[in-house]
Amino acid sequence: MTGDPLLMMNLFDVSADRQLLFATAATVRRVFPSLMVRSDIHGNHILFAFTGPRSLESVRMALKQAHTGLSETAAEVIADLTPPPGTHAFTDDLAPIEEMTRGIMRAVRQ
Repeated sequence: MTGDPLLMMNLFDVSADRQLLFATAATVRRVFPSLMVRSDIHGNHILFAFTGPRSLESVRMALKQAHTGLSETAAEVIADLTPPPGTHAFTDDLAPIEEMTRGIMRAVRQ
């Protein structure tokens, strides 16, 4: 990648332990050293991943300068995202996404 790329990813995880969110974050962090998230109370998480170092404040300022209601709201609630110690990143040998997703959907139905 060249320039100043950004990966934005929408992820749904309403589980109490946010296992899918953290495993995805651990995976993304392998390539993108700066990772932030905007989460809402409904389990929707928007990940912002940058290839270079970014401060939380610089991302908040950039979002505020976009002057849209959505970007200004995101600027207020965006936070650094660091998975808990011991969180496994997804690999070819370990990627239980279907199992995690089924567990989340069971929780939603209850």
